[in-house]
Amino acid sequence: DTNPPMAGVSCLIALSRAQLRARTPNPSFPRTPALPFPHILQGGPLTIPPRARRGGGVLLLSLSRRLVSSTHSTPTARPEPLHSSSFPPRSTTASVVVRKASSAAPSAGESVLREFWAGRYPRFLAKESILEGDDFNRWKVVPAAMSIQLSVGSVFAWSMWNGPLTHSLGVIVPCATDWSIGSVVPVFSTICCVMGCTTAVLGAWMERAGPRLVNGLAAVIFSSGTLLCGYGAMSHQLWALYLGYGVVGGVGAGLAYISPISSLIKWFPDRKGVATGICLSSFGGGAVIASQAIEPLLRLYRTPPTYLGSASALKP
Repeated sequence: DTNPPMAGVSCLIALSRAQLRARTPNPSFPRTPALPFPHILQGGPLTIPPRARRGGGVLLLSLSRRLVSSTHSTPTARPEPLHSSSFPPRSTTASVVVRKASSAAPSAGESVLREFWAGRYPRFLAKESILEGDDFNRWKVVPAAMSIQLSVGSVFAWSMWNGPLTHSLGVIVPCATDWSIGSVVPVFSTICCVMGCTTAVLGAWMERAGPRLVNGLAAVIFSSGTLLCGYGAMSHQLWALYLGYGVVGGVGAGLAYISPISSLIKWFPDRKGVATGICLSSFGGGAVIASQAIEPLLRLYRTPPTYLGSASALKP
């Protein structure tokens, strides 16, 4: 009876049976478990030999007695939290919150910007306005996505403009005031860098806004950048090329690049590789089509300079 391991095992068995009887009362369950140490569980005299004290038997038996007594004791009510008196009632808190929200009502401009950022303004461009039924033919989306990618891919035909831009004032060779090739080529690097940053920063907003709003905004931004670039070429302003085609055009191209790919992947969840391949092939084909269109347009609309200087300056 004085073996500490056996006494500890018996006490743990009694504790488990008491907890089980308290949770699921069963008439057939014995009311008083047959234990070899009933005086220990009932708070009787506890006699532990020195060997058990050194082995930790006192701690185990005392813990078992406290757990059993707490199981049979009457539960007390949960005390109130200490911080409950420092807060006002729920109704008062709600009224305070509502009053603060009504006093800080956003203006018309802020609400429009918030709706636009959420992808719900303008209404006819929102994602909710372009939902189609189950009978919609998804292959109709492919030509629209390809046309957008063809337009964006035209930026890779920038090398076709290097010659005309470096000979805007000269006829056969560049004149002294013409741009050098080193000042014109970085425009293409600028648009590629801005395009990549735009897709990385605004990718989450593109998914939230939907393809119609994103592509409409991309068309306006990219067209504005192209017009500003044309103004820079006509007025011989190099900063207009970098700002118009490099920065503004890069933002528009970045918006228009990711939206068709995301839309086709959603429409073709079973053919994601085909959807991505269609977009990327159209993106690469845009440079081919643009290069074939730029050359005849240059022959048609480009006018070489007619004033080469005074006659005295041309004489040897």
